[in-house]
Amino acid sequence: MNLTEFTALNLTFDEKRNITWQVEEMPVEVQVTWAVAFSVMLTAAILGNSIVIWSVTAHKRMRTVTNYFLINLSMADLTMSIFNGIFNFVYMLNKSV
Repeated sequence: MNLTEFTALNLTFDEKRNITWQVEEMPVEVQVTWAVAFSVMLTAAILGNSIVIWSVTAHKRMRTVTNYFLINLSMADLTMSIFNGIFNFVYMLNKSV
């Protein structure tokens, strides 16, 4: 029986139907490109949402019901950016497929 290889899943079956998992790493150029893209994205998200929160809370005339909803949205986006962005980046670099 010949080796059957599934390149999309990086799985190889041998004659005894044992499964071998092949891990491919990203090239360094792609890793650097993703690092720059994630850095720009996270910086823009954190800075932009922080400015929205500061501008509404710092000025009394900006404290309307609609702007409080915008603060809520900015807080949610800010926490997702801070607590989830780095983990998604590390996972994306280390994922095996």
